[in-house]
Amino acid sequence: MLLLVAHIALAVARPVSRVARVPTVVRMATVAPPAATSVAAPPAVDMAVCPETAWGRTLDIAEAQRRVREAPRAQFPLEVQVAAAVGAAAGDAEAELAYFREHAAELRAAMLKNGAVLLRGFALTKTPEGFQQMYQALGLVPCLDPLHSVAARPMVSKGKRRLRGGQQRESQKLFIGMHNEFVGKRAPRSAAFVCFKPAEEGGEFLLGDGRQILAQLNPQLVKALYERQIRYSVDFDVELVWREQGYDGVRMLQARAPVQPPVVEHPVTGEPTWFCNVHSHSSALRKQREALYGAERFESGASQINKSDMYYGDGAELSAAELAELDKVTMDNVQFIKMSHGDVVLLDNYVTMHGRNVFEGTRKHAVTWFQSDVASVGLRRALATAAHRPPLPPLPQPLPPWLTTAPGAQLGFSAQPGAPAGRPQPPPG
Repeated sequence: MLLLVAHIALAVARPVSRVARVPTVVRMATVAPPAATSVAAPPAVDMAVCPETAWGRTLDIAEAQRRVREAPRAQFPLEVQVAAAVGAAAGDAEAELAYFREHAAELRAAMLKNGAVLLRGFALTKTPEGFQQMYQALGLVPCLDPLHSVAARPMVSKGKRRLRGGQQRESQKLFIGMHNEFVGKRAPRSAAFVCFKPAEEGGEFLLGDGRQILAQLNPQLVKALYERQIRYSVDFDVELVWREQGYDGVRMLQARAPVQPPVVEHPVTGEPTWFCNVHSHSSALRKQREALYGAERFESGASQINKSDMYYGDGAELSAAELAELDKVTMDNVQFIKMSHGDVVLLDNYVTMHGRNVFEGTRKHAVTWFQSDVASVGLRRALATAAHRPPLPPLPQPLPPWLTTAPGAQLGFSAQPGAPAGRPQPPPG
């Protein structure tokens, strides 16, 4: 085995295969022109790149975990049923669009407070055009997929700013671990996931509240991870012209991301949250899932071009017990959301982790990433107040009426929770 090691600002999500370890001696090599089977470069898209990841200030991690443990918890995810939202006008796309326009501020406040909002039964969002109208009515501005530079997810509509999300038949057995969407220096602030066709079996969209995960993790483990930080590695298969012989024929380029903290303060609310992709990136956890569901051979997408693992910032591996703790607490807080045609999940990317269960049949979902969930400093302060987060500078008086109303009273929010948390089960057969 022969690896080249590159320390670059990169961390790619949703891996599938074993990652080779880094040798102590690295031979020199030059990169040959790409072979005919190389992944094609993504098309140019007239969208802004996602904002830089808001890593924030250094925290007193024990105090941060105490704060999040003592904070009141909101319903997660918050569910909005079309009948409760627009009444007899359910099914009328114009009436539904008017609802999103009129309640944009409240829905965006709910994304901050609750972490995710599940829209159920809206006719408007059953079409790509209506889906775009919905997020435009909310004032959300799209940004490029963080993985666009490696063509890991195909864009199904440049004009509609939609990317295909986990629907390939070749990925049916891939359980996508829980993660926030970020690649090195870039992270979207929020996202909208839409279902255009649910899988025949399985394929649930998975949601996890990073605040609740942080609150329940062992304090000693959180302290160790935060103080030593974490580092992701990604292995790329490449065509190389070697200057030395005598290796075993396996050629690999390994990219290692800079060290990162696993806990950050939310860039708007200041609330501590678990912002860490160990659950999806760990080679050991991935192998456990492959043993349960079976491994797949990937010929397209992110998994064709990268294989990842994670370490402490100093390069040491997490122990089996530490990974088991991370896996258990994460999965204990996962909500399995069975989405129907037209259902949408709006989520705050810093608060809410997402993933996907294995499935059978055909699954057609799409996602659009957004630059920010706030349009101005004034709205930022209003939303933080509405979400009951640590105080920001005082708001001008009087406050908007929706800030003084009981949460959800004007939105038609349902009291129904998401599917119960628990470990995934493979589809029948």
